[in-house]
Amino acid sequence: VVDGAPIYLTLGAGGNREQHSDGYQHDEPEPWVAKRDISDYGYGHLHLPNATHAKFVWVRDGTTDLGILDEVWLPNQYSND
Repeated sequence: VVDGAPIYLTLGAGGNREQHSDGYQHDEPEPWVAKRDISDYGYGHLHLPNATHAKFVWVRDGTTDLGILDEVWLPNQYSND
């Protein structure tokens, strides 16, 4: 994370009524894509517990437990606390 830079969370794993996709439009992921895995579907939670921090959690769909595959704490770069 670069101080002062915006942080974007982009998700695209919700699926659709036509069922899960069987491929990608391009063979190679775009340079800005951190992970591309067609076997993982799920959703994210953005928790804002206070003015100084946010927590993002990625939860895999279809699991019997929490299924957390990834999580990150983000400090508020504009907070004076």
